[in-house]
Amino acid sequence: MAVLGHLQGQFLCPELDTFSSASTNPSTCSGTNSSIQFNSTNLPNGSHTLNYKKGTSAQSTTITVSSNSFTLLSLTAGSYSDFSVTVNGCTGTFAGLVNLSDPATPTLSAGASTNPSTCSGTNSSIQFYLN
Repeated sequence: MAVLGHLQGQFLCPELDTFSSASTNPSTCSGTNSSIQFNSTNLPNGSHTLNYKKGTSAQSTTITVSSNSFTLLSLTAGSYSDFSVTVNGCTGTFAGLVNLSDPATPTLSAGASTNPSTCSGTNSSIQFYLN
């Protein structure tokens, strides 16, 4: 959803149409290396404040726009929504939901086992497999 050009004081605000183009999930459980890439139109180069929600918690961060593109970095798994950027009193929004997920958790299974060779012996073993 975009805020179309409108009067702000005596000046016409340009349309700021921002939308998500891609996301990257964390590479490890509880990792902080996921990201959301945004593309936009009419968003000037430079530093701007991006407001959004992670779950129900309001967040904000400074983004650097270059050629109508910016990336929200260092994210953890979770649901991100209600993105907005305000420039010179004009607000561009992306109300969509972006879900970032940790990779599947590993499962551990027991394999072959060896009993001790004597009473109270310590030479027994159990093989485990990580799936």
